[in-house]
Amino acid sequence: MNELILMFLALGLQDGQPAEGLRLERRVRVVTRDLSGKASEIHRREVLTIHEGKVAVDDLTFGTRLVIRPDRKLLWVIDPPGGTYSEITFDALAERRKRILEDLTQARLRVAGTQEADDIDKILIGLGFFSTPPAVEVRDTGKTEEVAGRRCAGREIVVNGIDHPIEVFVDPSLSDGAAYLEALAASGAWHPAVAEKVRALGGFPMKGKARYALFLDRVFSDEEVTAVARAPVRADAFERPATLRQVPLAGFDPDAGPRPEKPKNFEHSYREDEIDRENNPLRDKSKEPK
Repeated sequence: MNELILMFLALGLQDGQPAEGLRLERRVRVVTRDLSGKASEIHRREVLTIHEGKVAVDDLTFGTRLVIRPDRKLLWVIDPPGGTYSEITFDALAERRKRILEDLTQARLRVAGTQEADDIDKILIGLGFFSTPPAVEVRDTGKTEEVAGRRCAGREIVVNGIDHPIEVFVDPSLSDGAAYLEALAASGAWHPAVAEKVRALGGFPMKGKARYALFLDRVFSDEEVTAVARAPVRADAFERPATLRQVPLAGFDPDAGPRPEKPKNFEHSYREDEIDRENNPLRDKSKEPK
């Protein structure tokens, strides 16, 4: 058992009433695309804590936390170094996504038959939208692989016979780890038909690729678990610190981000209009007062 897991074991035995949960360390490569198509790629190390359906994802590279609380139907994006947190309810996520999908589908109608329509289709599918209910199935790939010392089975989800949003190796012995996928599904990460099959993968995804929506971003994740442990979980492991300041979530809340400041020494001026007036070739100087 590595030092990181031992550290979390020690933390679990400190404050609060410890209860055994599942902790997994993993390496992740994440590519996200926002609604404009702007992409960003991040490589990081994470620790997942899972207990009674609740999920916390600690980013060990950047120091932030994502907490998913299906029991409260909300998510917290917590930034301890910055002293802030953002809170988003599942209902707010669904409502905002609904409005965005309506705007995109209307835009697609106006550009039907063009490359722009194809681009909008990719965004819609990435956000979990299908014009007709998709046919979704879970397939056993017949492959096995040892990941973090555990024998894992290959599983994939196939949509409409051609699309593969999830291709993973799962550990069937970590059945409670499926709460991670269920929590993502509850937040709207996949179309409901896909979410239903995600729950039938048969264990925790120890290695593989997944495509889903988080907030309004399309996420492409390549993951591999490096350590697994049953460990005590503190009572406050899935809470946000009360000392943090709430802020809008950048990239999701319309009011998020700094407002532009008024330039210093700003003053109204019509001098450019006067310059244009002097150079106007249609100006009839004979009619102007002398």
